This record gives sequence, structure tokens and C-alpha cells, in this order.
Amino acid sequence: MEEIKEQPKEVEVKPTSLDVANRLHRQFPEDMSGIRVIAHVPYRDGCLYHRLYCPLATLQQNNVIEHFDTSNNIDVGQWIFKYPRCYNVMINQRIFGPVNNMVAKHFGWMYMLECDDDYWNITKLNPAHKWLAEKPQFLKYFSIAIPYAFGVIASTRTLVNRFEELGAKRVFYAPNGLNFDSFKDVDTTSHDGTIRIGWAGSAHHVDDMAQIVGVLREIKRERPNVELVFMNWQPQQLSGMTRFFKGGPPEQYQALMMKLPIDIAVAPLVDSKFNRSKSNLKWLEYSALGVPTVASDVEPYKEIEDGVTGFKARNCAEWKTILNTLIDNEELRRRVGEHSKEWCFNNYDLRRTATGLLNALHENMEYQKSIPDIEAKLKESVNNYKMEIGASKVIKKLRKKEGKKRAKRLANG
Repeated sequence: MEEIKEQPKEVEVKPTSLDVANRLHRQFPEDMSGIRVIAHVPYRDGCLYHRLYCPLATLQQNNVIEHFDTSNNIDVGQWIFKYPRCYNVMINQRIFGPVNNMVAKHFGWMYMLECDDDYWNITKLNPAHKWLAEKPQFLKYFSIAIPYAFGVIASTRTLVNRFEELGAKRVFYAPNGLNFDSFKDVDTTSHDGTIRIGWAGSAHHVDDMAQIVGVLREIKRERPNVELVFMNWQPQQLSGMTRFFKGGPPEQYQALMMKLPIDIAVAPLVDSKFNRSKSNLKWLEYSALGVPTVASDVEPYKEIEDGVTGFKARNCAEWKTILNTLIDNEELRRRVGEHSKEWCFNNYDLRRTATGLLNALHENMEYQKSIPDIEAKLKESVNNYKMEIGASKVIKKLRKKEGKKRAKRLANG
């Protein structure tokens, strides 16, 4: 295993283009030995940034992969028709449908899925639940793609088990990590006597935050020296009681976090099947700031050593007691914040966690080397894909034509 020494440089996440593919097609016309990854994603969001962009950038900067691109604006079929040799590993993150499943079916030997959520058990209060209810075919096509793919890359051990149950050939554990080097000189703590309790995240945590809204309201009323700080989203019940900071695009999120003035961080999480598959990313982010975290006593935060690298609360009474203790004890805040930062750096620095993704890429490349004639395999896969996609278009046209005939017959009585 190559030793990963350098962190990725802070650069803007840019979409790939056919111009990039054309350049790569000229640059690598024959050699298929280097690892070149195309990641197909639906949105340019935090999931892409943490799960693919940052670890792939780390691997490329350390010269253990040759090239990578992320695409959310190009049909994967275009790559196959025009540039089948540009990339030798395809990673699909949350894009499923008939075409993508054909790709999984015919290119499974170089095709992997990446996932950091258990979509089959999403909670009803999560905004994504409504989206899934409106698009039930998403899970249908996702389930079909799983056994076709070479493997699934998952962010937690719980998700590893989940995808093994769903029939994945291989599941690779690749935890989230952070570039801790960029947090070295950050100091978010207050020096004016005000103690700031903070949280940062999206509206997807509405049910999680509901657990402690009452506690935060009580503390805010009872402790005049306490300020509530939120970034990107805040509960309606706390409107007018907080200091609110706007979020930003994923590549700027870390820089915005470093400017967030907080002394104590909270990470509430409902104990549900969906949340048991979540990662500890919020704890990592707060720990990178050197801020002590109070988290729900649930699976994603099981590695927190209570009172040493953070605090775990099981009910509202414990939340309030722990928060009040931290408000009154500056030395405790400092000590736990330092310990959590050190522990998370030693275990979840990006140079360490990126090896999870690298293991998946290496195993796939080793598998490809076992194929007797990789060029013939690629040609066969392209031809089979073209045949099936062509047949599906013919069937679609026939169905449309038949539908028009049926409509005409009905109109004519």
C-alpha cells in the first residue's frame, strides 16, 4: 500500500466536460494500467465533496491514481459511445435508471457504486423521504444495480452489512475523513465572556434537532451569557433566538466552518435504522475546530469516549446537564476539545481514510488484470451496451407509436 503523505490542495470543484475526455483520449490511447476514475454524480454537493472529490484529490496528489473527474452534467452513455478508453473505473453516486443499469450490467467489471445513506430506511421527517415517495423507481433501480456492480463503497460498517444483505459482490469500507492540516491555527472560541453553542448542517436534520430544541430554548432563557449559533439551517422554533450564518457550496464549507464562532457543538441524532448508518462527520468537523461535542448516544458516535473526546447524552435532562457543565467550565471545554481533535486526527485524517477508497480501486484493477484480453472485454461491453440501448430505443418508439394508434382508436369511438 502506498503511503499517503500530502493533503489535497484547496481547489474549486469543477464539472468535467467532453473536452476533458477528448484530451484524455489522446493522452492515454493505449495504456490502461494507471487508475483513471470517472465519478458520475447527481449534484455537486457535500456528499460528492467528502465521499469522492477529497479522497480522490488526495490520491491523485500523492500519485497513486493517474486522473479523476466528476460529472453531473453528462449522460454516462456519452462517455461509453465516444470515449470508452479514457477511464478504467466508473463510480456511480446516487444516479439510477434504465440507462445507468445497462451500464452496470455490461460494465460491471469496472463499475462501482458509492453510498453513504441507507435509503431503504429513510425517516419520514427527512425531506428526502418525500423525494423518494415521488420517485419510487429510484430504490428499484438502485437495488437492481447492486449485484451487477463490481462492488459498493460504503461510509460506515453498518452500511457495509446493509449492502452485503442486498446482494453486493463486494463492499468496501471507506470512512469519511477531513484535511486536519487546514485546521491547525483555527480558534473559534469566544474571549468576551459569551459562550456560544453551535450547530451546522442542512434541513435533513429537522427531526434530529427537534430532540433538543426545548433544551436550547431553556438554556437561552436561563443563561444570559449564552448565544445559539447556527449555520446553513436552523429550526423554526428557534427563530429570533439565534445568530445565523449562511452556508455555501461544498468546496467553501470547511472555510465557513473555520469562521464559525462556537465554544460548544451539538450533534443530536434520532436513534433510527436510517441514522445508525450515518457517519460521525459532524463530530469530526467540530473536533477539527478544537470544540467539544455533545452528541446523542447512538451508533455513529460510539467512538466518542464520554468526558474525554466528547460527551454523549441519552435524554433531555442529560443534554441540559452536560451543556450547563460545559458552559461553566472553560478548562473542561479546552481539554475535551484538544483531546477530540488529537484523536480524530490520528484516526480520521484524510490521508488515512482515503486508503479505504484506494483499496476498492486497487482490488478492481487487480481484477481487471486477471481478464485475459482487456481490450476484447472492453469492446464486447461497448457493443453489448450499444445493442441493448438501441433495442430499448426501438421498443420505446414502438410503444409511443402504439400509444398514438390506441389514442386515435379511442377518439374515433
